[in-house]
Amino acid sequence: VFGVALLMVVMPSTVFYLLLVCRTEQASALSPPWPLPSFRSLWSPQDFALVLAWLAFQALLYRLPMGKITEGSLLRDHSRLQYRINGFYAMLVTALMVGAGLAGGLHLSYIYDHLL
Repeated sequence: VFGVALLMVVMPSTVFYLLLVCRTEQASALSPPWPLPSFRSLWSPQDFALVLAWLAFQALLYRLPMGKITEGSLLRDHSRLQYRINGFYAMLVTALMVGAGLAGGLHLSYIYDHLL
């Protein structure tokens, strides 16, 4: 549990640090940009809502009854849990949704401009 909690803090912090460093003139991991940007300049309710919508969409795809069901490894009580293998179908639905969005005028550059 400690390792998972540590990863949940270290990985986003590392990505954030590398994004900040890459925007500097030197682009060196050993020379952090000073002063660091304020929290207000990093926060956008619209972008937060977009990330939550993306997570909700992926959770919905996880819950959809598509893909085959397979059994997991043997448990202590000699039973097996069942898992739905639907990652490929979720990827296809996501690709179709992105394609439909692009056909409808969705600009994927928004992700680069606002979230990175």
